[in-house]
Amino acid sequence: MVNSVQDDSENAPRTALDDVDELLQDIAFEAANRLDWVAIVKQGFPALPEDQEQVLKDMGEAFAADQLVQRMWDGPSPTNDDRRWIADVTERLATRYDLDLPQTVPALLQEWRAASRPSGREFGGGHRRRR
Repeated sequence: MVNSVQDDSENAPRTALDDVDELLQDIAFEAANRLDWVAIVKQGFPALPEDQEQVLKDMGEAFAADQLVQRMWDGPSPTNDDRRWIADVTERLATRYDLDLPQTVPALLQEWRAASRPSGREFGGGHRRRR
């Protein structure tokens, strides 16, 4: 008998946040697949050549950004600076690993960038005080 219990999240419409979450996971795994993990482990985690070290850093950034995205659901919610960083990492690494941004993602990333910029009102309306 086939299990007839369905997860509500499977039926829920996908959101831009879902797409960012999946894209960051794809980036991390794409980076991970570019490393020869068998050799790395068997050699006792040797120092990596610069290009492989960069791939490892990319993988770490993608996983870190994805953890921040997960906090949007689980809490504590990321700061505006965190969201800007997620946007920067997502676009930079998606380009580096030749992954297309899903249609919903660019607008969300732009929104996160805009929300993280201080407005003039936060600093006295944008007018400088003369001394």
